[in-house]
Amino acid sequence: MALLASPRDPHCHPVIPQTPVCRGVPGEHVVLRLDESLISHPVKYEAPAPVGSTAAPENPTLFPHIYGPVQKSSVVATLKVQRAADGSFLSFDK
Repeated sequence: MALLASPRDPHCHPVIPQTPVCRGVPGEHVVLRLDESLISHPVKYEAPAPVGSTAAPENPTLFPHIYGPVQKSSVVATLKVQRAADGSFLSFDK
């Protein structure tokens, strides 16, 4: 599981995200690789909710939601996100 930590709010993904959810958010981003077995709070895999006039997809990818704080002990790697001028993700560096 990967946690995209951005200046606004964290987003969990089943794998390291290839499409950034925070492309337009300036500033440094990092990806925290988490070991789900080390998270003591409930983790539920849920479909994305509709946003504004955009409906939720019919066959959505389920995303992990952590119902509590992320414990430092569950972080197994921290990856710095290298970004292009338009904010898109280029690579993840240790």
